[in-house]
Amino acid sequence: MSGLANQLTTTLNRWTEDNHSSTMPRAVYGDPTQSTRISDRFVEDAGYLRLKTVQLGYSLPKQWMDRLQFIKSLKIYVSGINLFTITPYTGYDPENDLIPPTRQYLAGINLNF
Repeated sequence: MSGLANQLTTTLNRWTEDNHSSTMPRAVYGDPTQSTRISDRFVEDAGYLRLKTVQLGYSLPKQWMDRLQFIKSLKIYVSGINLFTITPYTGYDPENDLIPPTRQYLAGINLNF
């Protein structure tokens, strides 16, 4: 059986004899009514709020660096990318539904000699 594909979880709320859904048509192999053709049934709110990038750092006091003599400054930091997204959108990502963004955590030290 070629041509079969995975479906979204919204298909679980499809029309059946017990569930007379008016938003999701019945699931039929071959789709004789073409219920998957382009229509406003697939349009949804994709508004979102995302914390894209944040970095927190701490520079050690100059008095501490003066004691070491060979280090002028030292900064310790942590950062995060794509930490969270708030959206009613049911797809993977409101910006790019094919490749969702990866969440990244970084830590580092910035030294100046």
